[in-house]
Amino acid sequence: MPEITITAKRDGFRRCGVAHRDVPVTWPDGSFTDEQIAILRAEPSLVVHLGPVSGDDDKLKAALGRVQELETVVLQLKEDSVGLMDQLVEMTADRDRLQEALTAAGSPSDTEAKEIAADDTAAADSSAKAKK
Repeated sequence: MPEITITAKRDGFRRCGVAHRDVPVTWPDGSFTDEQIAILRAEPSLVVHLGPVSGDDDKLKAALGRVQELETVVLQLKEDSVGLMDQLVEMTADRDRLQEALTAAGSPSDTEAKEIAADDTAAADSSAKAKK
């Protein structure tokens, strides 16, 4: 038989006289008899691959690289959000300061300006209806 790679679903799971790990372990040819390999393959708590496991390292390296890229993006976004929150606080303070200055100068407040605009709209609507 070729080499065999075994991964247990629970670390330390015992079968065929071996405590199997929850990480892939590759056993050389001849480590298990054909009968033992049949038992191991039939065991639902084990993942058994006959022959060398290929491509997993490349996939793992690619995935780890992608994870690292995403972690960098997350850190950048956190930094950006802090800067944007600081700008928002400054702009809110400026708006409040300007609103207070307008109120102190005798200009109508935002609420009063909206009420005046609503009254103007209502007056325009009623005059338009009267012309019909």
